[in-house]
Amino acid sequence: MARRFDQVSLRVHSRRTFLRETSVAFTGLVVGACQTPDDAAVVEHSAAIEPLSTNEEFYVVWFQGQAGEIDLDQWTCAIQREGQSVIDLDWDFFESLEIEQREHTLQCIESRPGLERMNNACWTGLPLREVLAAAGVEIAGGNFIRFACADGYSMALPISDLETPVWLIWGMNGDPLPLDHGFPVRVLMPGRFGWLNPKQITEIDFIDDPYRLPWLESLLSWLDAQGLTMDQDERSMIYQVQTLVVDPQDIYLVDEGQKVEILGKAYAGSDPVCQVEVSTDGGECWECAELTYAPGPDRWTLWRFEWTPECAGTYQVELRCMTESGAETDPEAPLNHIPWSGGMSVEVEVV
Repeated sequence: MARRFDQVSLRVHSRRTFLRETSVAFTGLVVGACQTPDDAAVVEHSAAIEPLSTNEEFYVVWFQGQAGEIDLDQWTCAIQREGQSVIDLDWDFFESLEIEQREHTLQCIESRPGLERMNNACWTGLPLREVLAAAGVEIAGGNFIRFACADGYSMALPISDLETPVWLIWGMNGDPLPLDHGFPVRVLMPGRFGWLNPKQITEIDFIDDPYRLPWLESLLSWLDAQGLTMDQDERSMIYQVQTLVVDPQDIYLVDEGQKVEILGKAYAGSDPVCQVEVSTDGGECWECAELTYAPGPDRWTLWRFEWTPECAGTYQVELRCMTESGAETDPEAPLNHIPWSGGMSVEVEVV
């Protein structure tokens, strides 16, 4: 008869650097009942992570810690060419447009074990080209698109991203776009990290020369003080493959305590994750996880793995994944480097 376990706990680390025991280390999670095995209760849990994150669950990051102030009666999205006004689009104009839906996953460039920032939602809006066409605007020339935001943030995308396309969004999961997620209008840019999906757009300027990020030096100084490093080339712009056990609440005892179930997510932007593998012996042997949701490009892959430990003890559980193009997670990816492209390594203690 299979052994019944009472508790399971999870500790996150990497092969290079063990996380110190702070809030970023997942420790001591009790998911089985603390009674004796004869009267232990059944643990209630979701069979899988929900494909769509609620607006409240979706991660929030702001340039200066909070949203900018918006007076919708005064707000406009100014379309410009090299700083010269072309047209101002107000809220009534956006409300008059026939919207399209787009399911899309966003991930912060800082996302990594202990700081998981990756969520999926159904957004509503239109590609930027279609918005401009509806306004009767045709922009001639330009090599980059600069976006300015109500919270003081600014950045730019290459003009070629219009073909991907760049989206303007003003709805989320069937509701008007919440303030936390960029009300009144934000950008969705397939294939590019969250910092290239600006919120609360006030200006869209088609410019000729590369845009120098005014906040970059301050960011690099802050990262250095935190002991973090970051790529500054194309790798900092394009999603890197990553798979995570999301948090301690996503590991369970199931089948009356005889099995351990782990839930997780994986993402690589426009290159869909098509395979997730789990090792329970430190990387010697690997098994495929069940993909519970794998809809394709620009949406996350959700997975589930059930495993029957041979006995009570501590196990080193390794994760890895692969995309349709053949990109794989890096088992040696350091946790203090951004963007992180690892597969995650955890210690699971079964009692």
